[in-house]
Amino acid sequence: MILLVRFFSRWPLWALYQLANVIFLLAYYGLRYRRRVVWENLCRSFPDKSPAEIHQIARRFYIHLAEVMVEIVKGYRIRPEALAQRIKIRNPEVLGDYLKKGTSVITMTGHSGNWEWILLRCASHFQLPADAIYKPLSNPAAEKLMLHIRSRFGGHPIPMKKTLREIIHRREIVRMFATVADQCPHQSEKVLWTCFLGLDTAFYTGTEKIAQMTKYPVLFVGMHRLRRGYYEIYFEPLAAPPYPAEAQFIIENYALALERLVRAEPENWLWSHKRWKYPKPNTTPQAQTAG
Repeated sequence: MILLVRFFSRWPLWALYQLANVIFLLAYYGLRYRRRVVWENLCRSFPDKSPAEIHQIARRFYIHLAEVMVEIVKGYRIRPEALAQRIKIRNPEVLGDYLKKGTSVITMTGHSGNWEWILLRCASHFQLPADAIYKPLSNPAAEKLMLHIRSRFGGHPIPMKKTLREIIHRREIVRMFATVADQCPHQSEKVLWTCFLGLDTAFYTGTEKIAQMTKYPVLFVGMHRLRRGYYEIYFEPLAAPPYPAEAQFIIENYALALERLVRAEPENWLWSHKRWKYPKPNTTPQAQTAG
């Protein structure tokens, strides 16, 4: 796998996007990769949209997913200057002002746009360590590959189970804690249930705990897709200390910020992810629409 990524990462992006066209055709029409999951997620999240509209969003999503895949491959060796040309930062002062004061910041984003490029762009632009909290992959080759990509430009990937130890170990370093916080937590873990896209949705509470422990401010990082291969990042304040004993509003504010982004650009969110694996306890499972 790594040899293939090294090979394709040498291709110019215009050539990789031609490869993305092939990946889209294969995934959407050939393998029908998670078509049912995507359709059900879209129908439940947008009950007011017609089947034709859902179909259009789904098709655009698969195109976007294929493009993100080749962009992640390019992330293996893309230069900071090339990344800066492709990703504009709308309001860097929102994060930069904290860093100038010597204050570390917690950032929360979602699987929208190209979430891997967000980490690379922020680390290279702000010239700071970016502690990316992540869920380890089960495939050793894929895990090694993603660790390499995320470690570029000052990235410091941290497995979720080692977060507390790394916070204590690196407490004197001004840095950015980066979390992609819209993953579905395991049913046995402590979660916060809130409304997201009109559905009862479980979220990890880890970011809330980190904020309470460190007393760091929390920012949402959104990414708009401008056109193929070009994006815009923006920062949105979610919370700032002092925090109460139960700072659940951090997760709730995050869910609201992410929902606004997803509703504005629905094709750019990761609909193939099995986000709603189980219902909220003591509630009747919501009806699903199959396609």
